[in-house]
Amino acid sequence: MDFTLSLTHRCNLSCEYCYAGPKFNQDMDWETARAIVDFAFTQTPPDEGISIGFFGGEPILCLGTIRRVVDYAKLKEKLEGKSVLFNVVSNGTLLDQEILDYFNEEQIKLCVSIDGPRNIHNNNRLFANGRGSFDKAKDGLRRALKTLNKVQVNSVFGPRTVDNLWDTLSFLTGEGVYAIHLNPDVMASWTQSDFPALQRGISRAADFYIESYEHGHEIGVNLIDSKIIVLLKGGYQDIDKCGLGKIEWAFAPSGNAYPCERLIGDDNNDTFCLGNIHTGVDIGGICQIAYSSQNSSEECQKCNVNEYCMNWCFCTNFLLTGFVEKASPALCVSERTLIAEARRIAAALKDNDLFVNHFLNYLSTNTKKRRSKK
Repeated sequence: MDFTLSLTHRCNLSCEYCYAGPKFNQDMDWETARAIVDFAFTQTPPDEGISIGFFGGEPILCLGTIRRVVDYAKLKEKLEGKSVLFNVVSNGTLLDQEILDYFNEEQIKLCVSIDGPRNIHNNNRLFANGRGSFDKAKDGLRRALKTLNKVQVNSVFGPRTVDNLWDTLSFLTGEGVYAIHLNPDVMASWTQSDFPALQRGISRAADFYIESYEHGHEIGVNLIDSKIIVLLKGGYQDIDKCGLGKIEWAFAPSGNAYPCERLIGDDNNDTFCLGNIHTGVDIGGICQIAYSSQNSSEECQKCNVNEYCMNWCFCTNFLLTGFVEKASPALCVSERTLIAEARRIAAALKDNDLFVNHFLNYLSTNTKKRRSKK
């Protein structure tokens, strides 16, 4: 099960987009963090592992709390026999060698948020004084790649940068990154005039993906890989969809619980708050409502690619449209394009051993995970 601790509302950046909400001075205290770890061990079945993620704001600002949580969770791991994995999502600007050595020693997985080369990254990811954060983020990424076994990157694209996805992938792979999460800016106002660039950007990313494998370079891109996997499986299955308080929990610095970290915001949304770790978390009520409130629109149900489409994503629907059951036109264009490009990639690389093994390894790993849960 996945448990995300949003450690702080503070951040040293002032990005134009941020679903974490306005930045203010509130950090998660130790008593709250410890109670969440206890909750994680209580809620996770005996035969399942625990994933603890550190989020923000910028979680590196609360490194002391990260250290205490890791120590405490590892002690409980020994006492209770449940395996625990840790991950951190950081903007990369504060990653010094001491922090990275600690992550390496404790086997904490790192995901660095960097949107691409300088001209793309500095479109949105700025310091409070308006200065771009690219140089600091790139330095942090390079140090991480030298120190850690594997580093993932989160790259957000919006209407102004979606046409540059090829450039983003080229930059990141040139830096030695091969696990890349391309994520749309769900806080942006995507309009119909943006759709040609959205289609073009995804298609060019697919071109880059094909060329990488043809030149013997393995690459993992979430948008592409996930769609190819869904095609192989014949559509999304229930296990693929949002956990939303069943297998996924997120906690604000206050201790308030939410079904997903993308819904915490400024921690002032009673609609999605599932209680507080100190006063009681609603495990079955509101959470079950949230889980069942997925897209059931007639238009989506009749669509010929419905089974391969992410129109069920509660958070994406809400953030793009304001309704959990309504998919946005931008999501529709994006998903249709991704499905078509995934088919094109699979056809182009069906005889490429590196590509085939990439997905055989995924399927083998996940089959073992599912068997272990039975």
